[in-house]
Amino acid sequence: MKRVIRLDDPLGHLVPPGLLRADAIEAGLITAMEQNRFASGLGIPSVPTRYVVRMNPSDRAWLEPDTEDVLARAIARYAERAGYLIIGELAVEFAVEPDAALGRPSFWAGFAEDDLLVLAAPSAALQIIARA
Repeated sequence: MKRVIRLDDPLGHLVPPGLLRADAIEAGLITAMEQNRFASGLGIPSVPTRYVVRMNPSDRAWLEPDTEDVLARAIARYAERAGYLIIGELAVEFAVEPDAALGRPSFWAGFAEDDLLVLAAPSAALQIIARA
């Protein structure tokens, strides 16, 4: 594992190294996606669009600043390859919790508020597909 020098902590004394790697988070996000997949109004497998990863602050401190965006693109590619319907944009958000175990994130998958409108009316999924 490469050593990252942080400008706010160049000697690594203030923030202990995190144990969480981006590939482990990606695997957890894919599992959350698969567990929360559902059949849309057309019977096409659909997946949630909003993902929240709760983690220890030390884990977050050692991840790159753009990790959330990188992971959102990675799980979007996975969903497209699997043939899943994505209603809206996929978003990944990190939430830090001091009492979270180091290196053991938890995952939540759900929907952005705008996406809930589509879920309320099955015919809305047809309109989304027709526009694509």
